[in-house]
Amino acid sequence: MHDLLNHFRHKENENGTEKATDTQCPYCSVQCTMQLVEQRIAGRKSYKVLSKDNPTSEGRLCIKGLNAHQHALHQDRIKYPMLKKNGEFVRISWQKAMEYLQEKFSDIQRQNGVDAIGVYGGGSLTNEAAYLLGKFARIALKTKYIDYNGRFCMSAAASAANAAFGIDRGFTNKLSEIPFARCIILAGTNIAECQPTLMPYLTRAKDNGSFIIVIDPRETPTTEIADLHLKVKPGMDAALVNGFLKIIFDEGYVNEEFIKGIRGLGRIYRCDQFT
Repeated sequence: MHDLLNHFRHKENENGTEKATDTQCPYCSVQCTMQLVEQRIAGRKSYKVLSKDNPTSEGRLCIKGLNAHQHALHQDRIKYPMLKKNGEFVRISWQKAMEYLQEKFSDIQRQNGVDAIGVYGGGSLTNEAAYLLGKFARIALKTKYIDYNGRFCMSAAASAANAAFGIDRGFTNKLSEIPFARCIILAGTNIAECQPTLMPYLTRAKDNGSFIIVIDPRETPTTEIADLHLKVKPGMDAALVNGFLKIIFDEGYVNEEFIKGIRGLGRIYRCDQFT
C-alpha cells in the first residue's frame, strides 16, 4: 500500500502543471490587484489567490477578493437554465429558456406597456457587458428604464463632489495622508466591510491620536473604531450637516482662503462646461 501511494504521488508531481494569471478584484472601488494560480494535478484543478503589491491596498486582499474567482469556477455554480416545476428547479435548454422569457416579457408589456419592464445592471460589469445590456434594454425591450446599483451610492457622491470640488471622482487627498489627520468623519460608509483593505489607514490614524467620527444609524465593524458614533435617523443626514454648517458660521470657523480655492477649482473643472 505504501509503495502504491508513493507511486501515485510521484505521478501527481510528474504530471502537475501550474498557470498564473494577473488580474484584479471586481468587488469595490479599491480594485486590489492579485494573481490567480490554477494548479492541475492528475487531471484535477485547484485554485489559489496571491496578492500583488499596489499603492492603494498595499498588497492586501480581503476575504471577498480571495474568493472572487469562485463566481466563475466554483463547482456549485449554475451553468444551465433552470425552471421551477412543481416546486423544484429542473434543467431546461437555452432555446426553451429564451422562449419562456420572451413569452413572459411579451405578456407583461402587452398588458402594461413597454416600460413595464426595467433593467438593472451592476458596477462590476465590464464596458462590453454594460454596452450590451444597454442595447438589450433600449432596442430589444424598448424600455426607457435602465439603471445600475451605483445610483444608490456613487451617483449621489459624484453629484455632491462635482458641486463642491468641480470633479466627480476620486479623493482630494492621498490615502497615505489619512494616518496623519487630526479628525476623520466617516459619513454613511462601512469601510470595514465594504472596503476592508483600506481599514489599516484608519487604524494607523487612530493609533496616531486621530479623533474618528462615524455617522451611521447602524452599528457596524466601522463604528467600533469610532470615538464618536452619531446614530442619525434614516433621512436626517441633511439636518445633521446643516447643524454642522450653522456652528461653522456662528463660531467663525470658515476658512475663507480654502473656500476661494475650491471655487477656483470648480470654475476650472466643472463638467457641465464640456457637455
